[in-house]
Amino acid sequence: MQKTKAVTALQTALTGMKVDLAEHLPTLRNGKLGQKLRAFIKAGLADELVDQEVRTVTDFIRTLEDRNTYTQKSN
Repeated sequence: MQKTKAVTALQTALTGMKVDLAEHLPTLRNGKLGQKLRAFIKAGLADELVDQEVRTVTDFIRTLEDRNTYTQKSN
């Protein structure tokens, strides 16, 4: 259930919506989900999504949240 909520929150954030991903960070960093996200980040794909270099799951999540918060305030 936690993984489903975390993935749903991440998917929502990736659409540009403001979502509190911090509460899901432990789940996003853990297990196979965390491994997949780390591989995604290591391949440089996350950089393209947030328009800056990120190297950890935590960096990716925080940068994505910051981007969405700024975008929501600008609109």
